[in-house]
Amino acid sequence: MADSDKEVRKMAEEGIQAAREQLDDLQVEIEDEAVPKRDIDSRNVTLEVRQAAGGSESSLFAADLVTMYKAYA
Repeated sequence: MADSDKEVRKMAEEGIQAAREQLDDLQVEIEDEAVPKRDIDSRNVTLEVRQAAGGSESSLFAADLVTMYKAYA
């Protein structure tokens, strides 16, 4: 009986893993269909963030912007 339980558990784990992989593939496919690709999407971008008038507050804000854009990219 214990061997049978182990086999069923192993089959269930394999099924769950296969379903997760299929879900990931479907999610990528849905995103590709929902957001059409454009030629400009494959180009590189250079972003320059500078502090402006405002002293340390503006440099903190610029640092926050850089952190945000790094996380987004």
